[in-house]
Amino acid sequence: MSNSEPSRLGTLIGVGVGPGDPSLMTISAYRSILAADLVVAPSANPGHSGRAEKVVRHYFPYLNIQRLYFPTTSTNHRVPSSLEAMLSFQEAALQLREPLESGENVVFVTLGDPNLYSTFTTLTRAVRRILPNVKTRTIPGIMAFQVLAARSGTPLACDEQSLEIITAHRSVHKLDEALKKKGHTIVVYKSGHSLEEIASILSRHGRLEGAEVGELLGMPEESYGDLQEFLEPSSPRTSYFTTILIPPLQEEEEPLGGRADDDIEKSPTARSRHVSKRIPSKDGDGLQ
Repeated sequence: MSNSEPSRLGTLIGVGVGPGDPSLMTISAYRSILAADLVVAPSANPGHSGRAEKVVRHYFPYLNIQRLYFPTTSTNHRVPSSLEAMLSFQEAALQLREPLESGENVVFVTLGDPNLYSTFTTLTRAVRRILPNVKTRTIPGIMAFQVLAARSGTPLACDEQSLEIITAHRSVHKLDEALKKKGHTIVVYKSGHSLEEIASILSRHGRLEGAEVGELLGMPEESYGDLQEFLEPSSPRTSYFTTILIPPLQEEEEPLGGRADDDIEKSPTARSRHVSKRIPSKDGDGLQ
């Protein structure tokens, strides 16, 4: 097909289906899937459905969904090489070439949001290498850190505070730099295999108390609670789908009636903690 005929190309649409709970998939996502000519989903194993596909099948049990294979750390317990990853995206792009050239609108479903730590971003680049004029758009989705904030009753940001999102998939060193910003709420994604190291860094910065962690949020195996609870020896190994929420350091506020005397017992924090029953879980497909 000639690049001079872009009007015939279909559109590649990244649709966020939420963190894993079908009730958290948006109406816009539902409508986009319903209207698609082709729905594709990432999978770490071609013979098994990925988590995003499982969410979609809750509403569309008989829908024909084409799987795109992407190797992940949890597939074979090692980090895929750059070459393996590149080749998998090239292959996926080639699979989408024909339907897009035929003018079909292709929906790629992904956990969370397609614009944040999503396979869709890299897939879009691969598709544009062979179809430079392809049109793309995205449908936003609810993220796991939003679920953790709701479950734990932790405001993400207010007043002059900021929100920073980082990943600990390959290294936790960037967390040190982020923690220097005391007024920032910090979200750490893909943190399950580094909980002890992360806790040590938080303790060094005086930010361990109040840190919340959630695993497989929005999924049937969901568990969440205080990070220190997850570090207990009896706690099972956490998965790839683990999120940590670190609230900002709070400046001591002046009471409305003036500062209380030092000998008056301070009231406990108003926010109680809930630690759900931990369910031992295996790593998911590692795809978002």
